[in-house]
Amino acid sequence: MVVYGAVLYVISGGGDQIKTAKNAITSALVGLAIGIAAPSFLKEISGILGWGTSDTRLANALSLTQIATNTLNFLLGILGILSLIMMVYGASMYLTSAGDGKKAEEGKNVFKYSIIGVILAMASMVLVTQVAKLFVAA
Repeated sequence: MVVYGAVLYVISGGGDQIKTAKNAITSALVGLAIGIAAPSFLKEISGILGWGTSDTRLANALSLTQIATNTLNFLLGILGILSLIMMVYGASMYLTSAGDGKKAEEGKNVFKYSIIGVILAMASMVLVTQVAKLFVAA
């Protein structure tokens, strides 16, 4: 969802979708914290109740860090393609504005927000990795 928020930010062009993008990023970060903590809670509860961890699905499951990394790599690949398309679109709007100040400004905004979206996506990758390491190490 953080990458989804970044994608919204990339394609917003400075419009009303920026607020939606910020809300998506905030909600995703809260959900991420809950989602990463959930398996830890499950292990603690099973230990308290004496269930043990004999379930092979739990033993063979990917670690949270691996899941987050795989998901982020996939989504960041999609974001990279989308941001490149939006940067080319913004640049072409700017170059073909033919003196129309409004169209030139819109092209600049599309390009600018595409770059901001990529920066947010990369920052989300760092954040997810660090939060996952924090919970996995605990």
